[in-house]
Amino acid sequence: MRHGEVEELLRVIHLSAQSLNSKDYAPEQIREIVQMYHPGTLKKNVFVADYESQVIGVATCHFFGRYCNIDAVFTHPDFVYRGVGRQLVQALEQRALEINAQAMTVTSSLTAVQFYQKLHYNYLGKTKIYGTIDCVQLQKPLRSPTLWEELQQSVGCGFGLLVLLLVVLCI
Repeated sequence: MRHGEVEELLRVIHLSAQSLNSKDYAPEQIREIVQMYHPGTLKKNVFVADYESQVIGVATCHFFGRYCNIDAVFTHPDFVYRGVGRQLVQALEQRALEINAQAMTVTSSLTAVQFYQKLHYNYLGKTKIYGTIDCVQLQKPLRSPTLWEELQQSVGCGFGLLVLLLVVLCI
């Protein structure tokens, strides 16, 4: 990242959260959301959208197993509804495909649920962060699991290996 960019990213996150989430969350809840983001959370898998050398969007993710979890997607309020958020999510999805992730997950603010649904994320259920902030879990499959992955998930690695070995021996 270039010098001063972390501060620019945090500024966009703060502006976006305060401006766009105010219809769904109380001011103290927005403060809690904003406090989740600090220089330490903007070190890995950070995607930045800029326009004329100005940061206009930021997205972050982390990987666990065969899943990629979207940690944040924030767009500067002056650039909302111009495709910035969509492009950032697509960049995250592309990165997830590169590491062979099976699906994307996100704990979405109430404000962003329709945004993710337009990008083909499926509703999984309601949840809360910090015990008081209502959110929604969504997921989007990126690829179908292989036969081997299905065997591992459904009956455990040992049995799946035995079945695969029997199939190979019978061929």
